[in-house]
Amino acid sequence: MQRNDGGALDQERENKEIRRLASIVSANGGDDALALCAAGDAVAFACCEYETGVALLDRGLSVNPNLALGWRCRGWVSVLLGQHQSAIDQLALALRLSPLDPLNFMTERGMAAALLHLERYEEAALWAAKALAHKPGEAGSLRIAAAAKALAGRIDEARSITADILELYPHMRLSDLGKTMGLGRKEDVDRMFRGLRLADMPE
Repeated sequence: MQRNDGGALDQERENKEIRRLASIVSANGGDDALALCAAGDAVAFACCEYETGVALLDRGLSVNPNLALGWRCRGWVSVLLGQHQSAIDQLALALRLSPLDPLNFMTERGMAAALLHLERYEEAALWAAKALAHKPGEAGSLRIAAAAKALAGRIDEARSITADILELYPHMRLSDLGKTMGLGRKEDVDRMFRGLRLADMPE
């Protein structure tokens, strides 16, 4: 979550610690779906080690196929891999399994991201708005809302969101976001950056 907000201080050290903890979970947590899914999510998102992350997530979901957090994390990894329709299906399942989860803003943000990369920009903006209604000021949802509105041609609204972002996160810059977003496909990174540039995010 720190990484998503641009708050990582030493990514190399943090990634080493994530890998260490995930290896412990992998070796000892075979019956703990929550631990396996959380470890898989961290390895995939923070370390960009997608295959390892997917393997841990799929192990966790085989232990408990009704774990909403697991499907949320699995959906997000599908977003990172560019498998956006699969992501929508997985995230929708997470919402059905736990419709009142206080962390559903993460699931809604994932829906927004997947729809943005499917170039369904108005729907993406709607899902980003849902996420922000549940978690106002959250950096990832604000970025997706700004990019989606800009790519939908709603430039003034997008730039207003960027102004809000910079008020909350004054040091946020495009040059730092490539590592923060964790996207695995160049075309997805390019699309997000194109939207944020239209929304006046500083380089």
